[in-house]
Amino acid sequence: MVSNSTTTIKPPNLDLPWFVVGGLVSFCVFLSTLAPGLVWENFGEDGGELTIASAFLGVPHPSGYPFFVLLGYLFCLLPIGNFAYRTNLLSAVSGAFAAGAAVWIVRILNRKLKLDLPAWVQCFIGVIICLGRTLWSQAVITEVYSLHTALNLLMIAFLLSWNERSKTQLNASKHLFGAFIFLGLALGVHLTSAFLGLGFLFFLLATDWKTILRKTFWVYVLTALLLVLFLYSLLPLLASRNPPLNWSYIRSVSDLWNHVSGVQYRYRMFIFSGIQIFYRLTNQIFPWFLNQWGIGGFIVILIGAIYGLFLVFHAQDPKVRRVARRGSIAWLLFWFPPFYYALNYNIEDLAVYFALPFTLIAFLYPLGLAAFSALSNYLESPKWSVNLGLLIGCLIPLNGVCTNYSAVNLSRNRLAMDFGSQAFSQLPLGSIIISDYDGRTNSLLYERWLGKPERKDVVVILRSMLATRWYRDHLRELYPDLRLSEPAEWALGLPWDDLCNHMGREILSANADRPLFVVKENKFIVGNLFSEMFHGLFRLKSERSEIKVPVSPPFFSLNLSSIANSDYRGDPFRPGVRASEPNHYPFLGEGKLTSPAGTPFWLSPPTIDSGTPPVFTTCYQASVSAKIPLIATFSTALHFALVGGVSRTANGPLAIIKITFENGKETVFPVEKIKDYRDSDKMNLEFLAIPMIPTLVPKLLEIEGGKAKSPEGFVPGIAVFSITQEASSPSIEKR
Repeated sequence: MVSNSTTTIKPPNLDLPWFVVGGLVSFCVFLSTLAPGLVWENFGEDGGELTIASAFLGVPHPSGYPFFVLLGYLFCLLPIGNFAYRTNLLSAVSGAFAAGAAVWIVRILNRKLKLDLPAWVQCFIGVIICLGRTLWSQAVITEVYSLHTALNLLMIAFLLSWNERSKTQLNASKHLFGAFIFLGLALGVHLTSAFLGLGFLFFLLATDWKTILRKTFWVYVLTALLLVLFLYSLLPLLASRNPPLNWSYIRSVSDLWNHVSGVQYRYRMFIFSGIQIFYRLTNQIFPWFLNQWGIGGFIVILIGAIYGLFLVFHAQDPKVRRVARRGSIAWLLFWFPPFYYALNYNIEDLAVYFALPFTLIAFLYPLGLAAFSALSNYLESPKWSVNLGLLIGCLIPLNGVCTNYSAVNLSRNRLAMDFGSQAFSQLPLGSIIISDYDGRTNSLLYERWLGKPERKDVVVILRSMLATRWYRDHLRELYPDLRLSEPAEWALGLPWDDLCNHMGREILSANADRPLFVVKENKFIVGNLFSEMFHGLFRLKSERSEIKVPVSPPFFSLNLSSIANSDYRGDPFRPGVRASEPNHYPFLGEGKLTSPAGTPFWLSPPTIDSGTPPVFTTCYQASVSAKIPLIATFSTALHFALVGGVSRTANGPLAIIKITFENGKETVFPVEKIKDYRDSDKMNLEFLAIPMIPTLVPKLLEIEGGKAKSPEGFVPGIAVFSITQEASSPSIEKR
């Protein structure tokens, strides 16, 4: 504890080196799992939007996140990687600052509560706190929550440091000023930081209530307020330039207020009953929390909560007891408001709103280790055993952290980038794309504005926003050649989605002379037009093209339609068509594909409306089998275009392939060691050739699930996209 007697004694001033150490260690971890570009995983669907807003100084969706946009713009200037990688890097750096701030906070708590934890333990704990699954998942993608958490932890760290230094009057006011600055910056990233204001005020008054009577205090308050006003006042200035990302098309004070206050999201807030909240808490939030640091980490945190209560009521040192009481109230006031808000918010990416609340809970972790240390000292255990116990306590959450590493690691994930680049690689000049789903729309917008080369001729439209006047105005200014009229008076009374569909049809009709594409086969937009799969999109035409399966002897393509049970879209290994999910294989469904060995394959396009899937899979199913008649001609091999699912850690055969010949003879081949689709940089297919007996006429092919096991908890298997039968000679006739 700090002496109260003089102004010459300062608190230990070794926090900065440990801040740096904690930040660097965590940054290395985040960097090793950093996504190489846009991703849809970890709730990263808005990454393309935020990257475009940063690169062009635009206005993203409410509340606008002005400070994130400014920092993102600076990171976009870095000469490294693609634009999305640079904004991903911003999140990783933010996560590192969060870890540094966590180390600083733990060190102050150690001194104030006399926890007697070694310096290395304090640093380790600070890093572990920021390796919780939710925060880590946000530190490897382009999102605002890593920066938001970092700024709030820095605010708390400066506030605690001011409390510690206030007794000595050594640079105390500078630390209070720092707390106000970081609070203002945090509000400039996400307005939910306002929920920490109650804890901020209580802690300030509990430290020195006379502070509010001083002129400097009100200078700090005014500075923070002006900082927030300045950041959000930038939004109309940025909007006036009509950047590619210009949400709300801010042109008035009311537009600004509606955007900043998130008026369009208010219907999602505080709508649950008590029973529904209890259900969310027990069935969603609590399981998420258990995943943060594993069961072991949860137990240590629980012990920390119990020991914290012990310090509040039974600490021998009255100063420690007083600090524990005030600190516990402040901690609750910091933690509960944002937690309660997130608990009552009805939104799909709910988990990320708990990044900060979960991190704040984790500051009970040092108390858990201190409880062990205190018990050891009470039992007069030798120092070596105490240190060994602390080491074991530090290692307890590592199992959960290792699990987090594989769960959040996106270092090889290129799905979202491939979707956009594959689509744009073949788009005709002047194409119009009416898109659905945030992730795919933002990937297309990213490729349109930040891809190489930039396709200024392509128009990308988000269907679900066509009901808003500001979005239609923005489209007209952004794409002057787009024919887009205002809806008729009767149409304005339509429900939201119906109006969006109506405007989509109007755009297709008015621009029928241009190449037209949709992301989703929506019959309310497409109408009488025919759709064909085109590099992950659907091209609209007035007449249906005839699809012919190529036969180029000695290669014959087998028809999978009779056995297919899965699709290119969504998870390609789950049975059934899943059109509402991302397309893992945007380059498939295009007809002919040739393997590196020169074997031709025919890749059937999925027909979503009829529910006909083009892939056969043995994944996720405990028992599955299928039979396909073979072409009755002497053949040398069967060729498979396939990928593995959950095969990364699988033991045993992923599938069993059996070929039956006309004379009754059978050959059986176990399929093993097929590369997991998640480990493929560009969702590449594997090609497998199974030899046949060239002197016998084949009759039947059977594929059934293997007996492979995986610690991932799912049934490993394969997904077969195409099968080609190779005849012995081009001149041999079918028999």
